[in-house]
Amino acid sequence: MNRFATLSSVVFASLAVGSMPALASGYTEPVVEVAPMPIAAPVANWTGAYVGLSYSRHGSGGMTFANPPTGAFTFEEGSGFGAFGGYTRQYGAWVVGGELGYYNVEQLVTGFPTAGLDDMFDLSGRVGHAWGNFQLYGVAGLSMGTYFEGGGANEWSLDGYHLGVGAEYQVSRSFTVGLQYVTRRFSGDNPNGLGQTVSIDHDTVSLRGMFRF
Repeated sequence: MNRFATLSSVVFASLAVGSMPALASGYTEPVVEVAPMPIAAPVANWTGAYVGLSYSRHGSGGMTFANPPTGAFTFEEGSGFGAFGGYTRQYGAWVVGGELGYYNVEQLVTGFPTAGLDDMFDLSGRVGHAWGNFQLYGVAGLSMGTYFEGGGANEWSLDGYHLGVGAEYQVSRSFTVGLQYVTRRFSGDNPNGLGQTVSIDHDTVSLRGMFRF
């Protein structure tokens, strides 16, 4: 009886030991998946110099003469190309800077095919607010241009000021597109010394593309 009990104990012990690897191999350690870290979107940088080209539509505007007054006139609507360059600097979400712009325009007075406006220049200061790649801004500054009569035989130098608003979008760090509206107030004296002056209201909407550095 004792020998049977001893043999039984040995058998059961062997079975228990033999089953331990099977039990151990049946356990699977849980796999913890780590979520990838989100990649932050690049922050737009509006600091730097830029140059660009524009295509503009010029409104009819208005023109009046004084000393003596000779009535009120309008301009035929026109279009033309231009070029500009400037520099902006970013302070947080605010963007400030300056720009010099040129407009190649020959816009005739309605009903007078030999009189009209010639090339114009704008020297602007600008202040904008940026939301990432998008910016809204305002401009103000000095304007210069030429009014001609007689097909250019008589030219009046014009100067004045302008105000405007615009929007820009950074397609990439080096290229930006935008839309800008500017209204101007010009005045000038008759170069013949007759005391007559001219005052002109003028507005422009421009589609702009520029390279930033």
